Amino acid sequence: MTTTAKDALVEAIVAFIGGQNLLDRAEVRTALEREIDRDGPDALVALLAHLSTDQGWAYYPPDPLARRVHHLLAGRFLTAESQVAGAAHAATVSGAPVVLAANHLSYSEANVIEILLHRAEGVHQPRAALLEPVLRDREGAAKL
Repeated sequence: MTTTAKDALVEAIVAFIGGQNLLDRAEVRTALEREIDRDGPDALVALLAHLSTDQGWAYYPPDPLARRVHHLLAGRFLTAESQVAGAAHAATVSGAPVVLAANHLSYSEANVIEILLHRAEGVHQPRAALLEPVLRDREGAAKL
């Protein structure tokens, strides 16, 4: 994989966050480059393949590099005060399928919930595979 592909991905991410003043773009650029280089060119090739795949509402397995980039950026946007309230109640559904339905028309809720659950101590970590039956069925997803 050429440096050009890495540079294009980094530039796209930096441009996406460019409309705010919370993050130092040069620092984010350096952190992104370091994270992308961590696992070598094969990880970038795999991520780019995942990003270019369109299977509609089908299940997309998580991409390790995408997850690390996501956590890298979320760690800069979500302050330490961001937390899961009542995390102890999650133990009652630990290991069972759970559906979380957000009340906004945005894709950010899933990302924020994933980060906050990851941060919360003692909370069973979510498995994306549990969402597969809902996401695979457009009509079923529309009913949510």
